[in-house]
Amino acid sequence: MTDYIDKIDPNATIMCSYSSTLKYKCNYKMLITEIMKTTHQQGPQMLSNEELFINGLKCEIRYNSGHYNGYITDPVINNIREDDIDYCPHGGFTAGWGFDCVHGGDLSLNPMFNLTTAAFSIELLQIPFPLNPPKGMFSNNATFKTRSFVINELKKLTMSILKHKKEKDDAYKNIHV
Repeated sequence: MTDYIDKIDPNATIMCSYSSTLKYKCNYKMLITEIMKTTHQQGPQMLSNEELFINGLKCEIRYNSGHYNGYITDPVINNIREDDIDYCPHGGFTAGWGFDCVHGGDLSLNPMFNLTTAAFSIELLQIPFPLNPPKGMFSNNATFKTRSFVINELKKLTMSILKHKKEKDDAYKNIHV
């Protein structure tokens, strides 16, 4: 894998998002190196499944197919519907209490997501990341949503869940006083 990293232009940059409002230009080679620290290779894919607690709720961050996903996995969500809370994560809910970062306006580091048919080659099936930073498929303003971006979204989402739970608990207490 080191040979692969050495082929990436050390001066190449990619637009990234740290939050819904903060976009910045980051070094592409450094970004790939950081992602590789928390992922493992399975075939050509780089994968990770990281469990963490955010605002006391169990969450997961997954890296799969060139982009991050965020999930709330805490049992507290079992009796809460997505439309009960006042925050909708980036791109909306895509898998139960989860969201992904591969929508219009998002960049994916999956080599297959950033191709024209004419550029396809069998070698692309063997590499975990494109050698050159991808360009936006639907927008020139597209950004790669970083792990930090997903953590920020999960913070907002967990706060909204906890707010709803508190309001529901307070209403229950008032009824049974």
